[in-house]
Amino acid sequence: MAKKNFSHFLTDRKGQEFSVFKLLISAVIAVVILGLLLSIVNSIIITGQGDPAEEAGKTVKAIMRENSRLGSSNEVTFKKGTTINNRNISGATGGVIQSNEVCISAGDFKENANWTVNDSGTLLEYTGSDDIKAKLVAACDSVAVITDSSQYGDVVTYMSEVFGSSLSGDDFQECGCLEDTGANRCCFVAVKRT
Repeated sequence: MAKKNFSHFLTDRKGQEFSVFKLLISAVIAVVILGLLLSIVNSIIITGQGDPAEEAGKTVKAIMRENSRLGSSNEVTFKKGTTINNRNISGATGGVIQSNEVCISAGDFKENANWTVNDSGTLLEYTGSDDIKAKLVAACDSVAVITDSSQYGDVVTYMSEVFGSSLSGDDFQECGCLEDTGANRCCFVAVKRT
C-alpha cells in the first residue's frame, strides 16, 4: 500500500476529516466575530448612562488637589427631573471636599429655560422632557487666589485668564463658596455640550 502524504489527505475524495477541520475553523471565526459584536454593543449601552451627580463628584475628586486644572467627566444623561446639588457632589467625593466649597452652573445650557440654578449655585435642575447627553467640567482653586485683587480680583477675570473660553466666569458670579468665610477652596462645576 502506498504511503499517503498530507497533500493527498487534503485532496482525498472522501474528505471527511477535512470537513471537520473546516467546521472547527468556522466555529473559531464565529466566536471572534461574536466577541467583537458584543464589545461594540456593550460600549454603546454604557455611553451616556452615568449619573450626573456621581460623575461630577468623580471629576471634582480627580482634579481638586491640582489648582487651575480643568477636568471633564464621562458623558452623562440628564433626564427630566435630574438634579445636582453641592451635597451630592461632596458626597460623591467621599467628603474630600465640603458642600460649601462647590458651585454649580448650567454652563452651555444657561440660556435654556429647561435648566435652573439657584442663586448661590448650590442646586442645578433639568426640567426638559427630552433626555440630554452632556459632560460635566470642573475646576478647583483656592478662594484666596481667585479673589486676590493683585492676581485676579474676581471669578470672571480668574476664569477668563486661566481657562479662556473653556469655562466662563459669568456662570459663577453668584457662587456661595466665594463669599463663605469657611470655604478654603471653590470647585466650579458646569454642564457642557458633547
